Amino acid sequence: MEEIALPVEFFVAGVPVSHAASTPSRDSWKELVARAARATQPEAYFCTTASLAVSVFYFSNPNPVGDLDNIAKPILDALKGVLYVDDRQIDRLLIHRFPRGRAVQFDNPSMTLIAAIETEPPVVFIRVHDDLNALGS
Repeated sequence: MEEIALPVEFFVAGVPVSHAASTPSRDSWKELVARAARATQPEAYFCTTASLAVSVFYFSNPNPVGDLDNIAKPILDALKGVLYVDDRQIDRLLIHRFPRGRAVQFDNPSMTLIAAIETEPPVVFIRVHDDLNALGS
């Protein structure tokens, strides 16, 4: 078994759930996020213990509802024990909402980010990496 290779990128189609949502809704969303993250890894691996940065890009419908800050916690909690040992390892968090129809340009986007952008919104792109100096993707 090996420790995960960073960066890890994936996306989840659907409206992200707030930490204030009902327990069943929150648990369902967290399982979707965890399943998508696990799919990026080999069958047997160790969670990383490194200091991490997480980027979350929410490609939403034109008139999104809800507070952006409330969607981070369920995502971070879902990745605990899947990609990292504890969410206390996260030293940098970037979260950005891009409503459909708003022009956005990324320098050198990864294939995963391109696929997320090309997916019908709503979709959430997540990148976990150990470059604490990098901004964005």
